Amino acid sequence: STGVLPANYAGVGLIAVAFALFFADAKLGTGGLIALGGVVAMVAGGMILFDEPGFSVSPLVIWPTALASGAFFAFAASRVLASGVHFASDPVVL
Repeated sequence: STGVLPANYAGVGLIAVAFALFFADAKLGTGGLIALGGVVAMVAGGMILFDEPGFSVSPLVIWPTALASGAFFAFAASRVLASGVHFASDPVVL
């Protein structure tokens, strides 16, 4: 045994997409709509993460992790929107 878990690249990719969607939601301030897509991607990625028999991630780990991550980023995005901070789309050149 090489000590490496047999991860499915599609599962890893979906989890990476989930975090990208969470950060996009925080940056764009959509009020959690994009974070909801991140939760769906994280759950789907967690369900297919391992493709070997005997290796799996428990749904009791997947769901709370995905929901907590999505709630955190949706909360952070709502706080940014409430603070009135606006991100510059173009860098300021002095």
